[in-house]
Amino acid sequence: MHPELERVAAVFGDRQGSGYLLTERLVLTCGHVMGNDWEPTAIAPNGTGMQTCDVVWRRGDAALLFARHSLVGERSLGVDPEWAQIDGLQVWPGARAVGYPRVQRDGANLDSHQAVGTFNPGTGALSEGALLENLERPIGGSPWAGMSGAAVFVEGLLVGVVRADPTVWRHGRLEIVPVANLMTDNYFVLNCREAGHDVHLRSLTFVGQGAATAFDNRLRRYVSLQADRVRVTGLFDDDFYWSLQRSYVDLNLAVRDDAAQSTTTPGERASASLTSRHRVLLVGAAGSGKTTFLQRLALAAARRELPPHLAELNECLPLLLQLRELLKRGDLPDPRGFLAAVAKPLVTHPDAVGWVDRQLEAGRVLLMIDGLDEVPRSDRDRARKWLSDLIDAYPQNRFIVTSRPAAVPRGWLRQHGFAELETQPMSAADISRLVEGWFDAMSEAHDHELVNWARAAVVQQLRDNPDLAELATSPLMCTLICALSLRGSHRVPRSRAELYGTALKVFLELRDAIRGIDVRGPRLPAHVQSQLLGRFAFWLALNGEVELERERAVKLVQAELRSLRLADVNDPKLVLRFLLISSGMLHETPEGSIRFIHLPFQSFLAARSALSDDSIGLLVRNAHDHDWTDVLALASAQANAEQCEQILEGLLKQRLKQPLHADRITAVAKMCLDYAEQDVPPGLRARIQDAVA
Repeated sequence: MHPELERVAAVFGDRQGSGYLLTERLVLTCGHVMGNDWEPTAIAPNGTGMQTCDVVWRRGDAALLFARHSLVGERSLGVDPEWAQIDGLQVWPGARAVGYPRVQRDGANLDSHQAVGTFNPGTGALSEGALLENLERPIGGSPWAGMSGAAVFVEGLLVGVVRADPTVWRHGRLEIVPVANLMTDNYFVLNCREAGHDVHLRSLTFVGQGAATAFDNRLRRYVSLQADRVRVTGLFDDDFYWSLQRSYVDLNLAVRDDAAQSTTTPGERASASLTSRHRVLLVGAAGSGKTTFLQRLALAAARRELPPHLAELNECLPLLLQLRELLKRGDLPDPRGFLAAVAKPLVTHPDAVGWVDRQLEAGRVLLMIDGLDEVPRSDRDRARKWLSDLIDAYPQNRFIVTSRPAAVPRGWLRQHGFAELETQPMSAADISRLVEGWFDAMSEAHDHELVNWARAAVVQQLRDNPDLAELATSPLMCTLICALSLRGSHRVPRSRAELYGTALKVFLELRDAIRGIDVRGPRLPAHVQSQLLGRFAFWLALNGEVELERERAVKLVQAELRSLRLADVNDPKLVLRFLLISSGMLHETPEGSIRFIHLPFQSFLAARSALSDDSIGLLVRNAHDHDWTDVLALASAQANAEQCEQILEGLLKQRLKQPLHADRITAVAKMCLDYAEQDVPPGLRARIQDAVA
């Protein structure tokens, strides 16, 4: 959303002023800054330094400069600003201009300042101007000197250029050259287009600010309440949740480039990474915290509590769209369906009609699209087209999309200006903060003595067991460790396979007893439920799908029942009903399709099924396919010594059979080696490590 700090230029002609980059070389500024200098210079933050410019257009007190070299270098500026003409006389609060005024200088050094005030189109009409008023009043003789040429924005749209500080108003107002004055000159539009900037002029009409603000506040309250609730379906009662605010730990992210590995040194916090990135594709393994990060961002933006470097997002409306939930309802929605997806109880509110469309038009939406990997492979191009159409229609808004790395190749959304970031493992300090915050949140609903006992057990195990500490670098795994300890039914798991297995046991054996559920029909022991669920998961992996039709599920159950030969259990439909109600693993959509609720357990169960079928060869042959990565790794975690060796040896051979995918298969082999819980022969370990080196 404009203004963007990286586009705010300092301009030097007869005097110092400000400007705004329309492209990497085209600068909008104020005419009197140049004076008689037709070769002024300009500089942009983090750019290529001072560059000589030519004055290519000048009228009244506005001008266009064209730099002889790029002001930003190799960096992409993202979406160009859009222009707006203010209709009517209604004033617009929250207008912004960013420049380099005298009041912000430290000696000879310039620094930027954002002036926030009210845009008043009804003042200065005879002088073909407008005012930015109700500003803070800095002290000094000419505190706003240097702001001339700063672009003025209302609702994220460019509406004018600062031209003067009328001293009669004691520095509480700045005079503006409105956009309408520029657009009447065809040469202005022509010069913009020749420099690569298409001028899109829109009209801004004020619509019931009081009612709009009331609805905005109500929607924000609803979004913040929903975003602050965290659940792990199946481990606790379905209506139990805890506060995200109490337990959240910010992620570490690295830039994901075209190489096989991310090359940027990890350490940039997720919130900081959004400062200069308006479109982000966030990738990470299942359970790495992507969805929780979006929830936390929605919570803070809805409450307008984001830190200063993200202050502009406080004025954005956060809309978190879960693709998995949207697909349950049918096709991907247009903007009219966004409100129903985010705040369904409010869709009948009188002010809801057209609300989202107006916010999108104004560039005031932070659109977070979660779970691209949960779209069936056959529909991912359609999902990308849906996203592309949204961006083309509403380019001024902020977009964040999440996915597992396996689902999207590198650069998949780069042509739409998306930066690609990848989640990094939590540090020891992050793990400690998450454990403390999670148990603090639990203390509100559980016995304090029990909470403190479980907390101490987790802290002790994480200190004494390096393997468990390594597992806890995943936010989901860390949360599971804490939850299983609090349940008190099991000791703290010590390995990856034990952690998944223990959690699965809770889901399949203890859930109904705790919830007091009495399910009519057959009751299946945990190992039978696990076997049936494994068949579902393995079928989904084999077919590249994320859900299966009910009829297919019934057939899979029927085939498995024949081999199990269970007494008094022969109706596959009743068995499927039992799994849907009791396992805590499955969800049935309104259309009758069946999905796994927890994707990590889907991969775990698919791996277990493959091992029981002795399908190691099939696993290895699919090592080049990103969708099989988690299944292979979790197969290594569950395999016995012989199976583990077969997997690792098979991967080394497979990389020779598929030279085009050798790097990919080598990376999978290293991952499987890291996950393996059996003793790997030293020679085999060394060969894999040599292949990686």
